[in-house]
Amino acid sequence: MTTIFHKKLLNKESILLFFISGVVFTLPFKININNIFIIGFVLVSLLFFNKVSFIKALKSNKYIFLVLAWSLWNIFSLLWVEDLTQGMKELNRQIYYFIIPFSFLSVSTYVNDKFINTVFKYFIYGCIFTSLICVVNATLSTYDHGSVNPFNEINGNFFSYFNFTGFLKIHPIYFASQVLISLFLIVYDFFNNKILKTFSLAKIGIIIYLVVILMLLNSFIMLFNLIILLVFCFFMFRSTAAKVALSVIIISFAILSSGFLFEKSKSIKIQSDITQTDFSGNEFTALKARVAKTHGTITVIKENFWFGVGMGDAEEELVKGYEKIGFQHGVETKYNPHNQYLSEFLKSGVIGIILFLCVILQQFRLALKNKNTIQLFFMFSIVFFFLTESVLERQMGVVFFIFFTTLFLFMKENKTLE
Repeated sequence: MTTIFHKKLLNKESILLFFISGVVFTLPFKININNIFIIGFVLVSLLFFNKVSFIKALKSNKYIFLVLAWSLWNIFSLLWVEDLTQGMKELNRQIYYFIIPFSFLSVSTYVNDKFINTVFKYFIYGCIFTSLICVVNATLSTYDHGSVNPFNEINGNFFSYFNFTGFLKIHPIYFASQVLISLFLIVYDFFNNKILKTFSLAKIGIIIYLVVILMLLNSFIMLFNLIILLVFCFFMFRSTAAKVALSVIIISFAILSSGFLFEKSKSIKIQSDITQTDFSGNEFTALKARVAKTHGTITVIKENFWFGVGMGDAEEELVKGYEKIGFQHGVETKYNPHNQYLSEFLKSGVIGIILFLCVILQQFRLALKNKNTIQLFFMFSIVFFFLTESVLERQMGVVFFIFFTTLFLFMKENKTLE
């Protein structure tokens, strides 16, 4: 009996599931922990490698070729960069566009619905676990500062935005994107019960909890994506009662926990911030700063339209662009464009942005072809996220993007839930 137990526990399928679940569970963690599981995933995938099945899987997935072409063009841009040292640092992130698809292709014959649902489950667990750590830390920090009001500005708002995730070195917007996808997975799983396999009441509790966490992370783009999630609810569920009940729950708790976001919105004057041309000040709202970054980035893109500045010179050239428009605050802080589309255009020119858009469009095409609701929502949320952040300029963003978009290649057709 002991021998049989050990064989089941230590077979290569179990080891693979351990490492791939670890990758998604540790996505919000510090980079080194996540890297350990990624390396484990790559190494164990070699045990599954079969030349015939690998080539077959590769030929049937045009998306992989597009990703490789896009990544190789970025790497090719190192030929015209001046700061090759920085370029080589940027190269580290490009590696993930190769090793993660390679690993999935190697294990393609083993990836089935049960496998994918397990991955989703541990991704949800990772987001819940990480957010709970943040809640505990915020509570203890509030207690240490002697304030009974956790939202009191005197104690630093430990329950909001950077203060909420900062001690774990997690960017709140990146974590918010993961919380959003976890929230959608639970809503999607509300009736078919294939991911969490628990009572509906427990799922409602988790939905409420994640909605509150999402609001505390203080992001307008995630609030917009939450609205998209509600739209998806009306298409996913045939039951009118289910649509109304889930919508009321999500909207109610989003409103109740949106105090910080509401305060943040008071400083934003949409018309004047968008139409501004004077970037010489030091007082910048989130919107005003992004407008300035956009103007500075476009200034550099116009001068490097066809091939871009190259992977490695983006920061230096962008600072020059900020200087030209008088955005001194941007010069001092060395902001990136905070827009992935502009970042790609800046780094690799018109060829790079076309290849990047092909990668995005191929995911949408596959989602619609396979009626994959999860993939479709993921892509809607990520394309809007790309508008406000240079997501793929951080390892967390790269792994999050390439892991899930590759995983979706192996998902079967979804159906509307009853």
